[in-house]
Amino acid sequence: MDFQFAISLLIKRYKLNLKKNISSNFLDKISINKLDGLLIACLITNLETDIEKDIINFFIDNKNEFVINNLNILGRGLSFIVSGKNPSKGFEFLRMTGLLEIYYGWLFKCYGVEQNEYHAHDVYYHLVYSCDAAVNEQPIRLSALFHDSGKVKAKRKINTGEDEKEVFYNHEIIGATITYKTLKTLGFDISICKQVSKLVRNHMFHYTDDWSDSAVRRFIKKAGNNMNNLFKLRDADRKGNGKRISTPAKIKEFKKRINKVIEYDKRLTVKDLDINGNHIMKKLDLEPGPVLGKILRYLLLLVEENPEYNNFDILLKEAVEYYDKQINK
Repeated sequence: MDFQFAISLLIKRYKLNLKKNISSNFLDKISINKLDGLLIACLITNLETDIEKDIINFFIDNKNEFVINNLNILGRGLSFIVSGKNPSKGFEFLRMTGLLEIYYGWLFKCYGVEQNEYHAHDVYYHLVYSCDAAVNEQPIRLSALFHDSGKVKAKRKINTGEDEKEVFYNHEIIGATITYKTLKTLGFDISICKQVSKLVRNHMFHYTDDWSDSAVRRFIKKAGNNMNNLFKLRDADRKGNGKRISTPAKIKEFKKRINKVIEYDKRLTVKDLDINGNHIMKKLDLEPGPVLGKILRYLLLLVEENPEYNNFDILLKEAVEYYDKQINK
């Protein structure tokens, strides 16, 4: 289904003036099409105008007429909404009309689920505002919309001594499962299902100064090709929080640390040489030991400065000359 084409037909059918709020004039022309609720949600994500209350009430009163059983269409609709200028407007229309519960029940369940004092919004508003704030790339927008979806099931109270507090332990694991199953059910490509669910699974990282280089390497390995996208997701998460706007110093520091480790690991090692210790020992009649190590370190420095020297014959010749002039003199 071509949603852009369907939306253009919707506009023509009801002669909508996109520069004005969609108002009661709409009701005089309406002939119920079960896709209209989803199409209007898709339409208003890219509009500055709003929908007036009587239109909302019409859809509330007739929501059963707009039930969509085709999961692929709902998937295409979700993809269209998250790619808009303000996805939250589309989701809010669906929520207020009662269609969100019918179309995207996992998101509807997040409405009214309060968070801790570090968040200005409940889980639902945090997710849709994070989606608004995310860069307009499908994996980032979708992961922003799903990243805290697991909080509904994960939420519980713990005793802290004098009082109780609500926690969401392992919500990222629960959310990753929700993400994968939902996107797969809605007909998204399996590669997107895997990528987005992995972003949701790994979005809860907490870098501190105590992290060793090995810990940074484990993070890099775990994130894989998604590392830059993880930071984009965290940026959207922060902006959709309602209380934190600027990039934390720790995130900036972590990015620098990652780049430093990556650059360090790109350096050549003795194993990258086109020659090994056995070749040199055989040629110079040497035993394993400090002399062999000194020759290999010399060859490594030579290749770092002159990459074209990384050739077996050249390195063997250089090893012999270095041994004769610097060691066996």
